[in-house]
Amino acid sequence: AGGAISDADAAGAAWLQARGTVWFDGCLDPAKRESLPSADSGGVSRKSATALYEIAFTKCAAALKARPEVLHAPWFKEFWARNFDALTLMSVLRNAQQNVDATRRWIDCQLRHASKSASYRGVGQVVESLWRA
Repeated sequence: AGGAISDADAAGAAWLQARGTVWFDGCLDPAKRESLPSADSGGVSRKSATALYEIAFTKCAAALKARPEVLHAPWFKEFWARNFDALTLMSVLRNAQQNVDATRRWIDCQLRHASKSASYRGVGQVVESLWRA
């Protein structure tokens, strides 16, 4: 399972590097978005990276089923935590995009409150509040 995670991470990192930044000045302009690399940039396929992550998840599930103590292994906890964080952020993003419940209002309140704090450290501070909410 650890090897599968490494393979998936390598493919994911290669794809992200080939794809390039998704946030740049004017990125919301449809004409400028046309110039973004496709899902299969530089010979590195997003689909193949996704498939490798799915294999890693399957192998982790099998390892956990076979040996429940693997849950305490550092590599497993780190992979679990990364995925938990990604799913949390994705959920908040999707809820904001789809205007679910009061997510947009919650984000607005977090940004307004945090920026008034003397210890404000930027948007990262707001992101950290996701895990304290």
